[in-house]
Amino acid sequence: MWHLTLQEKKAYENAMRLFIDESDEDWIQSLADAKENDIDLYKEKKQELDVLRDSLMNDLPLRFQPYVLDGTLNTLEVPKHVRKEFLRWRNEQEQLFENILDAAYEEKQKTLAYMKSKAREVFEQSLHDAKVVSIRCTATQVVLTLDMAGGFTAKSIIYLTFNNIKSELGQVVPEQFYIYDELRKTANGFALRVILIAQR
Repeated sequence: MWHLTLQEKKAYENAMRLFIDESDEDWIQSLADAKENDIDLYKEKKQELDVLRDSLMNDLPLRFQPYVLDGTLNTLEVPKHVRKEFLRWRNEQEQLFENILDAAYEEKQKTLAYMKSKAREVFEQSLHDAKVVSIRCTATQVVLTLDMAGGFTAKSIIYLTFNNIKSELGQVVPEQFYIYDELRKTANGFALRVILIAQR
């Protein structure tokens, strides 16, 4: 069983992107800070909501959507019970997301024990933010070349070579970024699932 989908990842990120002051006191302090810096906080909050509106309408529970549409969800005008409920919902989403990542990490760690040392070394480090430079395919092999300049490893280039592939879903193309992976042991080898996006 895989743990995380791209849709779930995007929904989580969108939920976290909207900043909401947690109390009236926090909001009043934000207003005072904005005034001191000659910033129209209401205008800024409206612009923030406008930018996020489409993704919020797709990802938020229905009960919050009227407050996105009327422009109050991230302001002092939102009813206190709605603010409290939204913050509770967002905290729950954060906890669920962390649980998913923890489960995927544990499975990956178990799987690494079965891998040869060179493969294990690659997957012990994060391939996050690697850029797909090229894909070379033959009848029995696929080789991905990853540029690690923006990644989290000391290596500059990594070649992932897949032999005896049993199945393949989705499409990998150059210029995509490697943002997440899951690895698990199968009866006959390993399964790797990667989330790639077109741009960073």
